[in-house]
Amino acid sequence: YADIVPTGERNGNDAESFTGRLKLLARPDEDLTIRLAVAPGNAPDGRKGLVLSVTDDGAGIPRDHIPRLTERFYRVDKGRSRSAGGTGLGLAIVKHIVNRHRGILTIDSEEGTGTTFRIWFPAE
Repeated sequence: YADIVPTGERNGNDAESFTGRLKLLARPDEDLTIRLAVAPGNAPDGRKGLVLSVTDDGAGIPRDHIPRLTERFYRVDKGRSRSAGGTGLGLAIVKHIVNRHRGILTIDSEEGTGTTFRIWFPAE
């Protein structure tokens, strides 16, 4: 298990800058902590690979919305306009990229606690 940690400013491309951008995309008005991690891991069927996880301590996502999060144009908060909340394409694009690489995307969330997005990629 290895966290991706800031290693100093390198033209705005370090982990701290990246998590700062993620915070702005998520909810600019919310005080969030976002944690990135990369670790060896197994798929549900036991295949070896690598797991990238992104975890936040935000408001969480209601359980009934999770199955639809990767649908194009789907938004949990219908009250957020496109100018404040994106188009609803981000996770749909992520899902397709992960599928192209024979990976698996999982989303775990608990309201009031936060959300973890995990992407498993095969080792070979």
